[in-house]
Amino acid sequence: MISLNSYITNKVKLIEDYMRGLFPEQTEIPNFYDAMKYAIFVGGKRLRPILTFIACELSGGDIRRALPYAAVIEIIHNFTLVHDDIEDGDTVRRSMPAVWVKYGLDNGINIGDGMFSFAIKHLLDCEEYTINEKIKLLSLIINTTLEIFEGQALDMIFRRKDYVTEEEYMRMIQKKTGVLLSAALLGGAIIAKESNERVLKALELYGKYIGPAFQIRDDIIDLTEGKGRGAIGNDIKEGKRSLLVIDLLSKCTSDEKARVIEILNKPREETTDNEVQEVINLMKKYNSIKYAEKRCIELKNKAINALKNIDNNNEYKSLLIQIAEFIVLREK
Repeated sequence: MISLNSYITNKVKLIEDYMRGLFPEQTEIPNFYDAMKYAIFVGGKRLRPILTFIACELSGGDIRRALPYAAVIEIIHNFTLVHDDIEDGDTVRRSMPAVWVKYGLDNGINIGDGMFSFAIKHLLDCEEYTINEKIKLLSLIINTTLEIFEGQALDMIFRRKDYVTEEEYMRMIQKKTGVLLSAALLGGAIIAKESNERVLKALELYGKYIGPAFQIRDDIIDLTEGKGRGAIGNDIKEGKRSLLVIDLLSKCTSDEKARVIEILNKPREETTDNEVQEVINLMKKYNSIKYAEKRCIELKNKAINALKNIDNNNEYKSLLIQIAEFIVLREK
């Protein structure tokens, strides 16, 4: 059996070495390509390119052919984070200044836009892929990013709503997080010329389940570790209607409910740490954190179950199962 840790270590080095070679070392335009590199190399788990590699190898492909697409997926992922930080007002990303803080708000918007175009250009320019493969991969990326933008729109709309249902929340995070993980997997399979529709569907569903599981775990970590963004509870200051908030509002008293909504609806800069802790204490009181952990595990189990149509002896299927288990247990 392949060791997940050694696989990740090897593939992270592979993708990072490849991406470092994509960007010009020096240009006459400051605060652009250098800022893109900053956004990408301040850290990151590289989960999406790793999923691309696994799907490619699972389908008998050569990961050297998957490298360009894996880089495109990772650049696009980081582009969404650059814009997310602007939209959310987050000043820290991976324990470092957010791109818009380091380079300025106007540059931050342009840098994110540039990353998206740079990624698409790299795919179109890539000599590794046939025209037909490029069309398939580009179609996958465009449809995926549109869904991500839809999910971000819903996320921002929900912050202005007092009440959001769990169904609405799950739809939103599947768009924001799940579809890109599915695209990472499907792209790897396309590059490997996978033609088994049952395998393709299994990979798509796996991504759509582990994406929300990843996001819910992220929301839990925000209350304990701060997600590498400075203070704990930034999601509360942003007024995010996370699964924990949705569960809390379904259980607490009318007075507590009014107080939670009051805190969530305050401008971020006016929300105190004591108010954040007040909401966290209520989440603990009503077991909302435990509920979110339970839903996270349920989604993980659905992701693993989605793989049932893949050969049980496939060692790369084992890696996907290990990743699903890791997602629900991670602490950062």
